[in-house]
Amino acid sequence: MPPLPAPPARRRTGIVTTIRDTVSCSWIFYSNSSGSTPAEGGAPPPEPDPDLDSMHMMLDPHLRPISPDLNNEESKRIFEEHKQLAQEYLKIQTELAYLSKHKSELEEQMDDDELRQKREIIQLEKEKDSLIKLYCTLKKQCARADGDWLLAPDAPPE
Repeated sequence: MPPLPAPPARRRTGIVTTIRDTVSCSWIFYSNSSGSTPAEGGAPPPEPDPDLDSMHMMLDPHLRPISPDLNNEESKRIFEEHKQLAQEYLKIQTELAYLSKHKSELEEQMDDDELRQKREIIQLEKEKDSLIKLYCTLKKQCARADGDWLLAPDAPPE
């Protein structure tokens, strides 16, 4: 199975993260290792993507940002901030759906592995039982034959 494509990166106050596929190690985890915040010189907050500008309309009506008062600058700023948060929310929801799908695939694969392991255990238990029966049979034969051994005249005694 080829590795799944990486989900979109998330940006949070100077930290960019990406999920790492531990099976194929094909994704990279990035973080702001200095621990600095944007005010301390970290990455500036991302600008809204113009291609995703109307993404907020995909949200449920109760989650959509309210249209701004065009005469009020703060209202416009808050609206833009809400649109940006809506973009991030939808990206996270997409990532969550992606990871849920990947988890389901891993669970299905795990079930196949568990089934294979159970079959192997059953086969090994059957082999163990047959070896125990063989041991018991050989032990009985050995016990019966203890008194029946004949030594050849030229054979050295044990």
